[in-house]
Amino acid sequence: MLNPMANSQRTNIPGETDIPGENHQTAVRSSDDSRNSSVSFRQRSLSVPGANRSLLSVPTLSEASRFARENAERLKTADCVIQDRSLRYLREWARELLFHAACKYTAELAGEDVPTLRAGKSPAGLCFVSGHQPSLFHPGVWVKNFAAHALAEETQGWSLNLVVDNDMISRREVSLPDRDGEQIRYKSIPFDHGYSSCPWEEARVNDRTTFLDFGESVDDHMQRWQIDPMLADWWPGIVQAEEQTGRLACALTAARYRCERKWGVRNLELPISRMCQTEPFLWFMAHLLCQAHRFCMIHNQVLGEYRRVYRIRSQTHPVPELKLDGDWLEVPFWVWSQSETERRRMFVRHGDGEVALSDGRTTIGTLPMRCDNDAATAVDVLKRLQQEQGLRLRTRALTTTLFTRLFLADLFVHGIGGSKYDEMTDQIIVRFFELQPPEFLTLSATLYLPLSTPDQIESMTDLANLQQSARDLHYNPDRYLTEQQQQTEAALIAEKRRLIRKQELARARQGTRAQRRSWSRENLERMRRFHAVRLQLASLAEGELSKIQRIMADRQRWEESRKVLENREYSIGLFPELTIREFMTETFV
Repeated sequence: MLNPMANSQRTNIPGETDIPGENHQTAVRSSDDSRNSSVSFRQRSLSVPGANRSLLSVPTLSEASRFARENAERLKTADCVIQDRSLRYLREWARELLFHAACKYTAELAGEDVPTLRAGKSPAGLCFVSGHQPSLFHPGVWVKNFAAHALAEETQGWSLNLVVDNDMISRREVSLPDRDGEQIRYKSIPFDHGYSSCPWEEARVNDRTTFLDFGESVDDHMQRWQIDPMLADWWPGIVQAEEQTGRLACALTAARYRCERKWGVRNLELPISRMCQTEPFLWFMAHLLCQAHRFCMIHNQVLGEYRRVYRIRSQTHPVPELKLDGDWLEVPFWVWSQSETERRRMFVRHGDGEVALSDGRTTIGTLPMRCDNDAATAVDVLKRLQQEQGLRLRTRALTTTLFTRLFLADLFVHGIGGSKYDEMTDQIIVRFFELQPPEFLTLSATLYLPLSTPDQIESMTDLANLQQSARDLHYNPDRYLTEQQQQTEAALIAEKRRLIRKQELARARQGTRAQRRSWSRENLERMRRFHAVRLQLASLAEGELSKIQRIMADRQRWEESRKVLENREYSIGLFPELTIREFMTETFV
């Protein structure tokens, strides 16, 4: 067996001028034939549910279990071989190992035995999977967990939440509504300071004083709105879990899980970081590395079509292209070392019977494998890279759902954002694996914090009408004069109307070039006089204009306040337990 780190010759390690990822400019392009693929995008028209306590479900929840059964049957009988093993075999293998890995991790969170936790459930039943970062997300995200549980209970299956800890942690704070005099604005309360950007699985607390005080700070602030936030009850347990594990992601996940457990939701939990260390995932990864050129061609072809369909000009949305730099080809995985916090893109270079791996700086390993061979030896190498050398080999967004939908789930539960980018995943499944893509469920919800909307908003004139009145007053101030003012300024008003009529007649005239030049001078003089008359009349209506402007300012201020109060993205931790529990229970009974 080859030592993946022994290859240190210049020809096998990217040098100063040929480091993949540093100077990459050329993307892998598809051929003209592949561009003319007959498979078209199935565009999904999805909108965030607008009303309070509303739910978006595509397909409907009543249809979801049927889709899961159909997906399971289709994948069970699919004629697909991946590195000399059938998809059916790989799915059974993945579901068995990931089920037990999730049971183990969930038991760590719950502090209790798995049999009690799962009440006899096994990986043989239908599997419903959701996932999100281990953040203090909003109810529209949390609803996926409750749906997965409800569907598992309905079908006597099992449900799994993937903790997406390979994503970067972007914020260590929560936003709250705050009163500033008569104005309602956003306020942020941090739970950490002085931290560096890193993946969630590497996140540690830097400012312990801020972290310890966070729950009380949020509680004090929300009490001003007469709300007892769940976060106040959660935070002592979060602090304790963080002290025990040293991992912020585990601490936040444990608090959310304990709350779900108390409400009767019995999903299993599994971090992406642990999923990526299992043999079935590494088999999938080895297959994509071995088939890198074909996969990247299809990936970039699909990405280009997606951008054309949605008229996207950004080179990073929804994902960047996979790049080719010399002999090195970018693949859709992250890599970094245990001692680092910066994710690096992974690159491969194919040789005679081997695949070299790079993190963009140096060769990190070599897989002895061919495209049509069993991947067991390559999987062993990938395992050693993680276990013995401390490398993090992690999936990226599209490959996360690609693996989960094909190898694990019978029905994957997406939010709106994930559902949109998985239109690409559907196409990759069709073109790379030559399979009909399994259906997925798209769910989102809107639940507002129980805050009082200012009474003034209900009695205010509509802002658009006010703006129209202000515009009309600007051009037609004579309409807003009092009866006495109209009598006093009757001559001026009559002159304005005569000037308008003359302008209308002038527009209809036709003549020679010399005549038009003469009329142009007349038009200019008439326009100047019209503006002078309008301004003179407007000065008489200044009081009415000032009144409208004051109402508009008040209306604008309260409209901005309403948007703050009716923000659907406030953290679940800010809600009173009864409010959010009733909504979830009513929705998924």
